Amino acid sequence: MKRVTLISVCAVIVGLVLAAIGFSMGGKQTLALTDEGVKIINTADKSSIDKTFDGFQNIEINSLNIESLVLKEGKTFAVKGEQVEAYGNMKAEVRDGTLKITGDRQYYKLSLFGLSISSEETRGALEITYPAGTKLGTVRITSGTAHVEVRDLTADTVDIASNVGNMRLEKVRSRSLRLLADTGNSVVVDTEANAATFRGDVGNWEIEGFKSKELTMRSRLGNIDISKSVLEGRSVIEQNTGNVTVALLQNENEMSYEINGGMGNVSVNGTSADGGTLKNTVAGSGNSLKMLSDLGDVSLRFAP
Repeated sequence: MKRVTLISVCAVIVGLVLAAIGFSMGGKQTLALTDEGVKIINTADKSSIDKTFDGFQNIEINSLNIESLVLKEGKTFAVKGEQVEAYGNMKAEVRDGTLKITGDRQYYKLSLFGLSISSEETRGALEITYPAGTKLGTVRITSGTAHVEVRDLTADTVDIASNVGNMRLEKVRSRSLRLLADTGNSVVVDTEANAATFRGDVGNWEIEGFKSKELTMRSRLGNIDISKSVLEGRSVIEQNTGNVTVALLQNENEMSYEINGGMGNVSVNGTSADGGTLKNTVAGSGNSLKMLSDLGDVSLRFAP
C-alpha cells in the first residue's frame, strides 16, 4: 500500500514539474506518447499544406492526428491546413485520380489525472474543397482524433470511420453511406443514401431530414433521434443503452413495423405498448422498420 502511495506521489510531482517546465516556456511543451516512448515535445513548430489541384475523383484520408477536418464546396480543388509537427507531418498528393492525405507519425498527448500538462491544445486543422456540382467516386476517411465535418458532397461511396471525435454531415448525397463512430456525437442533416450503415459505440446520434432506401443502424451507448425523415425499403435500428426516437414523414399505412423495448417504454404515435412490443403489418408495402432498445424508451411517430 505504501509503495502504491509513493508511486502516486512521485507521478504527481513529475507531472507538476513537467507542467511548470511547459508553462515557463510559453505553454509550448507537452508530454506525449511517441513511437520512442514518453517524451517532451515542442508544439510551437507547425507544418502547413496549401495546394491546388486540377481535379480528383476520389478522396482517401488516413488517420490524421489533428483537431478538425472539413470537406466542403469551394472555388477550386484544394487542400489547406496546418499541423503541429510533433503530432505528424501531413502530406497531400493526387495519384491516379485519388487525393491521398496521410501523416507520417502519430504522437498522442498525455494528461495527468485529467489535467493537460500543456496549455497548447490545437494539434492542427485541414480543409478540403471541391467546386460546386462535383460528383466524386469514393470518399474514404479514417480519422484518429479529428472532428469531421462534410458539407455539400455528392459521391458514389462515402465511408467515414472516427476513433475519437464528433462527426457532422450536411447535404451529402451518395449511393452507399457508412459511418462508424467509436467515441463522439454524430449529426446527419439533409442527407440521402440508397444504402446506409451507421454504427456507434459511445455517443448520441442526431439525424434530421434523412432519406434512405435501406438503413442498418446499431449503437451501444447513447440516444438516437431521427426526425423529418423518410425510410424506404428495410430499416433496422438497434440500441443497447439509450432512448430511440424516430419521427417519419411517411404515413402509418405505408410501412410495416416491429418495435421491441427491454426495460423502457414503447410507443407509436403516443400510444404505449402492453408487454413492450408493438407490431403492424401493411400488406403490399415494401417498407419495413424494426426498432429495438435493451435499456431505454423507444418512440415512433408517423406523419398525421
